[in-house]
Amino acid sequence: TIDEVLDLAVEARYPAFLRRLLDAGADPNIVNATGDTPLITSCRGDFAIETGVLLEHGADPNYRRPDGWTALRCAAKDRNYAAVRILFMRGAVVADPEPWSVALDDFARTVAEEFS
Repeated sequence: TIDEVLDLAVEARYPAFLRRLLDAGADPNIVNATGDTPLITSCRGDFAIETGVLLEHGADPNYRRPDGWTALRCAAKDRNYAAVRILFMRGAVVADPEPWSVALDDFARTVAEEFS
């Protein structure tokens, strides 16, 4: 289906195709078998343009995987400064901290302060 192609468009670094899929009605919040949304996929790599396109088309910046990970936490883990900034600008919030995630969430806050 069109929704299943979204992750491929993100991973292929093809924002024009991603935009066409979303304009055609693909769901930016589709969850794959591993619990990831296309937004989380974009934040795991250095895909800031794709992150912005997904957010412009209604991707939920605060979706939490079953294990508690969010797009913001994934972007912070991979030191994806641009994605962290875009996520904060689009309403992402730091998830309730867990002992193993506090450093990542602190990094996300630091990046947001640097760009504000």
